[in-house]
Amino acid sequence: MIDDLHGTTIRIGAIDWTVSIEDMLSNDDLGQMRSGEQSLAVKRNIAPQEKIEVLLHECIHATLRQGGIYKVLGDNLEEGVVEAVAYGLVGLFRDNPDLMRSLIDRVVETTKH
Repeated sequence: MIDDLHGTTIRIGAIDWTVSIEDMLSNDDLGQMRSGEQSLAVKRNIAPQEKIEVLLHECIHATLRQGGIYKVLGDNLEEGVVEAVAYGLVGLFRDNPDLMRSLIDRVVETTKH
């Protein structure tokens, strides 16, 4: 379950982000990437599959923000891009688990020093 990730750290680029699973988020958001706090928040009371997509969505926001892409895309376009990529990746992971494991193994192997 995604709820088990509460309090864990996800390293994205040069920054360690803390995952928080929360009962309430501002603006009725399902998730939030909080740059100042270096945290990724996901709303607790949503469906498990949706939590997975929301956490991945916030990870993609963090990746794009660190790379400065939001300066080129602007907030509205960035949100659409992030949403499309997150849904696509969740489907890719779900429908091709052997491929994902193989890719992860290769990434880990090629980055060992």
